[in-house]
Amino acid sequence: MDISLYYPCDRCGTMPLYGEFLVRSEVHRNDRLWATSKTMERHGLCRPCFDRITGACSAAAQGLEDPSWPGLPAPVDTAPSDYAHCNFCRSALAPQAYGIDLVPMTTEFVRRSLYRHHGSIQQHRICRQCYTWCLTLIHEDPEVRGQSARAYESGFANWYQQVARDVWASGLIERDEAVVWNACHGAGRDFVRIALADTRFLPHDPSRVVFIEAGQGRAVRAIRALPESARSRVIIVARPDTIEEAMDGMVLGSGDVTVSPLSPEQVAGSLERVADLSQRKRHAGTGLTIYPDNEPGAHGLPSNTLAVGLERHDTPRGAFLRLRRFLRGYDRVGVDAEGNLRVVVYCPCEYAPRVSERIQMFLGDGTTVSIAGQGAPIALPGTAASAA
Repeated sequence: MDISLYYPCDRCGTMPLYGEFLVRSEVHRNDRLWATSKTMERHGLCRPCFDRITGACSAAAQGLEDPSWPGLPAPVDTAPSDYAHCNFCRSALAPQAYGIDLVPMTTEFVRRSLYRHHGSIQQHRICRQCYTWCLTLIHEDPEVRGQSARAYESGFANWYQQVARDVWASGLIERDEAVVWNACHGAGRDFVRIALADTRFLPHDPSRVVFIEAGQGRAVRAIRALPESARSRVIIVARPDTIEEAMDGMVLGSGDVTVSPLSPEQVAGSLERVADLSQRKRHAGTGLTIYPDNEPGAHGLPSNTLAVGLERHDTPRGAFLRLRRFLRGYDRVGVDAEGNLRVVVYCPCEYAPRVSERIQMFLGDGTTVSIAGQGAPIALPGTAASAA
């Protein structure tokens, strides 16, 4: 009996099934051996959904830049492609990784006890951030309809930029640099690529902010070389294997951390958060901004402050990375006065429960998310970008 005829696709609900999407938790045992500890997820997919997911994973593995795949991971060109690095973003893998298998269900008989799958099988070993990206392709309704909100974070005319600044950038990968360049020029501002050593001139140009790619301690070195008055104009761009350095930069006084791959909305959101730092308090232990439960709304939308409790094996820094990567660029990630994670999302209040479910999806089933407070919307001052 062919079971694929009797079960609907886990992604869109149509029949019959064509292939499976499997996720394995893997642990690094010794120099070159990864061992599967358990199968975490198994999803049956119809032919169109299977082809779309395999196409997205193939594009990510090849390091392609394709606007048809929302949020496509951006690889570091200089990182090796080997067993110790994520197949998608090339970040160094932690002791735990995730194995992705995309396997067609249809088989044909070859000879006794030997069958062959129709179609190609894909296997990837990836980091947790890229695994979360895969989950968004499986679970999110807008992505299933091909209408993901991330898909239109591409042109200047399609997002609201309230704050515009002249920008320097140091060490960004090519794709991220292009996004920052477009955001600056779309707002009529200046963009200059600089060497890391030139960040020492930041105190002499108070109109600028600088985006610095974290890695090998370069962001921390640049921040320590600056006077405290200029450090809040540093925005650190982090990746899964540089989050510790990025968060150390926040403790030292950097203005914001955003996560590669960048979108125009993430750039605009970072500039906004840097602009209002003078009105905020920061938590001494983490360097993150403290947000009250009654945070006012913004962009003509009410605010929803969410209290996030992490599952046992998660870390605040790792959770911050995934929250910053997969929430909209304008949303804010910080802490309360006691250092507990807080997320401020700007959306109609009736959407807050769905946002909470989404956060639980990419942080893990053991995560708790509750609505701590809501704030009234503030009307938009206009659609033109205003200088800071």
